[in-house]
Amino acid sequence: MSDLYKLRDANRARQKFWPGHEAASDIEFRSIEFAGEAGEVSDAVKKLLRFDRGIAGNKGQTREELVTAIKEEVGDVLISLDMLADAVGIDMRGAIADKFNKTSHKVGIPVMVNSETLDVIIAP
Repeated sequence: MSDLYKLRDANRARQKFWPGHEAASDIEFRSIEFAGEAGEVSDAVKKLLRFDRGIAGNKGQTREELVTAIKEEVGDVLISLDMLADAVGIDMRGAIADKFNKTSHKVGIPVMVNSETLDVIIAP
């Protein structure tokens, strides 16, 4: 079973226990939730760049703490994106493969992914 299917199953199972989940399962809420999480990734990256470039403004976090914050926000983005896709009825694997392959074809790159497994396919 694909990891994306496992994520979808986990999201659906957890949502049944989430307080107020009935009011948060529509496309509008999921879209806003995803946008917020994507913004949090950008903010975490900004803080890492401040650290790396010696720009004032951070609150004494270490580089490791800042990278961990990005890691957590990236996880939130993927989770919220899956819940948005589920609200619309989109299979994440198919969407990823279709777009990846479309872009590879457009640019003339022989690297594709299998729509069922996401395994890499390199054309001869």
